[in-house]
Amino acid sequence: MIDGLVDEAEPVPPRKLVRGLLWTATGWLVGAALFLWLRSGAAGASIVALHCVDENLIHIALWHGLAVVVSAVAGRLILPRFLRW
Repeated sequence: MIDGLVDEAEPVPPRKLVRGLLWTATGWLVGAALFLWLRSGAAGASIVALHCVDENLIHIALWHGLAVVVSAVAGRLILPRFLRW
């Protein structure tokens, strides 16, 4: 039964094969870049946490949380202009 399925299968055209491999390679490249970017961000956050002299809960919740919110809003407003595919 498997032999019959293999005989009926059509070969993939080279153009589709190249396009599929290109999309896969591009996806892996973008994924690797994002991984490295997030990894460097985690290192930066750790360095800030180690050097921040104020360990007050209000300080951490307000200023560090505010930095995340401001970054998220700025990314939402600014990045779509640059990420037009």
